[in-house]
Amino acid sequence: RANLSSVAQTLRNAKDIRSANIVGYADRIGDSRYNVTLSEKRAKMVEQYLNQQGYLNTNVTAVRGLGSSNSVTACGDDLPREAKIECLSQDRRVEIEVVYTDNDTTA
Repeated sequence: RANLSSVAQTLRNAKDIRSANIVGYADRIGDSRYNVTLSEKRAKMVEQYLNQQGYLNTNVTAVRGLGSSNSVTACGDDLPREAKIECLSQDRRVEIEVVYTDNDTTA
């Protein structure tokens, strides 16, 4: 929550944001359809939290879930279940992609 509160403050104070994309991910455990749904829920929870913290510019926010794509871990399939769950924890995440307007352009 501390990280999200800091992000919310940055988004709230920035005047040059063109768009913010909130992307959720899941680990590879489970059915791919379930993982997409789960990752979408993660992303929507982050969007809700940011809105509760005062970032209400939802007209520039896209929320999507990508399931277990874009894994950031390299966990072996031979690990015991609990060890695999722990190893895959970094794949269960939400990323916020912020695109700023180009202030260097002259009209």
